[in-house]
Amino acid sequence: MKIVKKALLSAILVSMIIWMFSSIPGYLEHRAAMAKWAPEKAGIEAAKDIASGSVKIYLHGSFAAYAVGVDEQFMPLIKGLPREDAGVGCVIDDLGVFEAQREYATRYNKFIVEHMQSRSEKNG
Repeated sequence: MKIVKKALLSAILVSMIIWMFSSIPGYLEHRAAMAKWAPEKAGIEAAKDIASGSVKIYLHGSFAAYAVGVDEQFMPLIKGLPREDAGVGCVIDDLGVFEAQREYATRYNKFIVEHMQSRSEKNG
């Protein structure tokens, strides 16, 4: 019986903590943004984009946005690709999300550059 009481009290405590945090302004938005920009998902998105023929390059930065994860020597490979925002702007409201966006964009861009390199080598 003591184990059941402890489990019930733990569940109640966890529920209260979740409720408290979810009522903090911006908390739910932060969690949603962190899920969207989870760096481990970047390779999956890149592979899907390659398969669908809709590759792009993510830009990131506060003062000057740039293609993170792309070495200068590979810029000609990505020249004509569309660009998308992955944390661009001078005002950073959520540093955790901003850093996740940078890591996501870096991984995605590297995956795309590798693909473009291998495609370029195949085409001679």
